[in-house]
Amino acid sequence: SPGQVIRGVNGETIKPWSANIPAPAFFDHSAMLLSIIAINLDLPQMVFMLDASKTNFNGYRGVIDQARLRFTQIQTDMIAQFHSPVFRWKVRQWMAMDPVMARASIRSGINLLGHRWTPRGWPYIQPVQDAAADDLRLTKNLTSGRRRAQERGIDYDDLTTEIVEDRAI
Repeated sequence: SPGQVIRGVNGETIKPWSANIPAPAFFDHSAMLLSIIAINLDLPQMVFMLDASKTNFNGYRGVIDQARLRFTQIQTDMIAQFHSPVFRWKVRQWMAMDPVMARASIRSGINLLGHRWTPRGWPYIQPVQDAAADDLRLTKNLTSGRRRAQERGIDYDDLTTEIVEDRAI
């Protein structure tokens, strides 16, 4: 117990137990527990542990691609279950308090609840190869520019406006 005094026999060497040194099985056991948590979060263990020491670059890229699929699903769930309901609730609340907004909501062509969410995108892992793949998808009509921008978390209207303005300068 804390503060306990142990008196040994004269000449006896007492070797205390040190709580600062974990047992040899501690790290394996911790890795197993963290693996179980990662599986339940549907994330690759390498991403959950932030440890890519047991793989090469191609393995790392594959794991990140799988993790991004999960991240996209999490973003979609957050939009559907939290952001959109809260947004609709607040707009309805504002419409109830503001007659100008209430009149605007019944006009044709105005949809105050028609917000479109654009989840965040992620940077390229291999910028040259990934940009070439994007270009190939666009030139072969496998995706649209709008959809590709959305995959990257970029608002297409802002992107095209900025491109035109920048090229004009």
